[in-house]
This record gives sequence, C-alpha cells and structure tokens, in this order.
Amino acid sequence: MLSPPSHVLAAGIIGAPLSYQWHGTDDYNRERPALLAQFEAVSVRGVLALATGIAEWTAWRLDGLSGYRAPLGFIEAAWAANIAPQYVIAWDWESEPALQGPVERPLYHLCELLVSVLDFSNPRDATSASQWSIYLAFLARHVLPDAQPFDDWLVAALARMQASHPRDRSDPMGSPVPRSDLELGQPPDSALAAVLLDRFLVPLLRAGNPYLRLPQDMVARGFQGVSYRYP
Repeated sequence: MLSPPSHVLAAGIIGAPLSYQWHGTDDYNRERPALLAQFEAVSVRGVLALATGIAEWTAWRLDGLSGYRAPLGFIEAAWAANIAPQYVIAWDWESEPALQGPVERPLYHLCELLVSVLDFSNPRDATSASQWSIYLAFLARHVLPDAQPFDDWLVAALARMQASHPRDRSDPMGSPVPRSDLELGQPPDSALAAVLLDRFLVPLLRAGNPYLRLPQDMVARGFQGVSYRYP
C-alpha cells in the first residue's frame, strides 16, 4: 500500500477536520483553457501521472475520516497502469457501496474522475484526459483546508513534467513516469527511472490490491514481458 508523499506530509493535511461543504459536481466542474494548455504540453503518460498525483492529495487529505479505502488502492493501481494499462482493474461504480456525505462522496468522485483519465489515456483522447485531470485538481482544491500548498505543487509538477516528459508528436504516449518524479524535493533522474519503476512494481503482486490484475489475466489482455517487473 502507498505511503503519503513528502509534499502531502509537509502540507499537514492528512485527516484534518472538514472545512468545506459538499455540493456535488459543481464543486469541481471547471473549465480553464490556460491550465488545459499546460497539461497538453505533457506526454499522455505524464498527464496520467499528474492526474494520479493530484488524486493522492484528495485521498490523503480524507484519510482516516472514512472506512472507505478503495481510492488509495485504485490510485496505486493507476500508478502501475502508467507502466502498462493491463495492470489495472478499473474502479466500477456499480460494484461500489452507496456512498453519501461530505467525506465519502468526494472519494467516490475521485475514483470516477480517475477512471475517466485512465480511459482517455491514449493519443486520440489525450485532451479529454487533460480536462478530467483538471477536474481532479479542482476537487482537491475544494476539499483541502488550504489550497496553497497544492497550488504550488501543481505549478512545479507541471513544469517538471513539461521538461522531463514533453508531448512529442512522434511518441505522444511517452515513457512511464515513476511516482517519485512528482516528489519535487529532488530532480528526476532518467537514468534511475527503470530501477524506480521496478522497485514500485515488485511488491504489488503480494499486496492483495483488488484493483490489480493477476499475471495470467494480464497476458490474456495482451501484456507482453514479465509482469510486476520492469522492464
């Protein structure tokens, strides 16, 4: 299972008392053309990484306030899907309990939005993936007790992804993004990327995450290579 990233720990938001009211999709359904252009400058896998990192802000902020643990498991699977889409079993609202209230509903919408980003993470639908990532950002801003640490992180994370994982017309998907690339305290090192990705994957098979596929199921869906290892 994931541990909180350093920027979330530094923000001091985990389990903080609620300071917002929940109204539904109006709380995050925003169009921001300038922000969309920032996402569009990043590879498709880079956008997925940003969306997954953004989702962590909401999940960790509400951690401990609900017994609903699906979001963190699904986020972990989304990081694996950045490497290969066959890893993830998509969160399905029809299989989830009926969630209500100002904690569980944002968590439900987090999963719904992240599913959409995953669905659109291909060159043809990349603009939609970017837009749904922006919805995730506004969801995070709504539930956070102070949005400034998140805003600062997002500006820096976008700049980093634009530099290290730019959108390339010849390879719009780009290379897989290690989760640690969004830890902004140290610069990303492309030479270490394979090691970091492998280190992330190896323990997942034993973790019992219901949103991760077994190796044989991945092969049935077209996966080639050694599952839960990288490359």
